[in-house]
Formats: sequence, structure tokens, C-alpha cells
Amino acid sequence: LYKGLQTPRESIGIDTTKLKVNRVLNAVSYRGRSFGNAWGAVGLFYASLESASMIYTEHRFDPACSVFAGAGAGVLYKSMNGPRAMAVYGIGGGALSALNQAIQSFL
Repeated sequence: LYKGLQTPRESIGIDTTKLKVNRVLNAVSYRGRSFGNAWGAVGLFYASLESASMIYTEHRFDPACSVFAGAGAGVLYKSMNGPRAMAVYGIGGGALSALNQAIQSFL
């Protein structure tokens, strides 16, 4: 959205409203595709790891399965960026899953 609202320095002409709207829509569609693909991959990793951990625990719902799936999804998502990024995203994914489980048990 920010990239769409920026005006190029070399443009001397007058920006009409239609041109500004077109620029914003182009920027949003460019960012939205990559954002959607990234979250789709994380969701696929999370779902498959949670399913595998539920099979391992003999289909008992255990909050640890969700925390493991969140940490594993973060690790798998950043697996090509090195061990430091894997550790950071694994801890972040596990923490978000633990927070989600804590809120669900509270409600």
C-alpha cells in the first residue's frame, strides 16, 4: 500500500485520482500474492505437523501438539535461511501457538 501511494520522483505530470487508485491497486496485488503464498505455506506446515503429532499421541488432543506444530512450522518455513533464522522463527511459532492455546483454555 505504501509503495502505491509514493509518487515517483521523475514524474512531472499531474497525478489524477484514477492514476493514484490504479497505482495503489497494483501495489496491493503485488504484495498480496506473495503474502498469501507465504501464509499458505505456513498453514500447510502447521496442519501437517499437528496431524502427525496427533497420530503420535494416539488422537488425544494435547496442547503440546499445537505448540510443537507451531514451532515446527516456523522452523520449516525458514529452513533455507540458516540455523539462526530457523531458531528465531521456531521460537516465535511455538510462542504464538502457546499463546493461542492459553487463550483457548481461558475462554
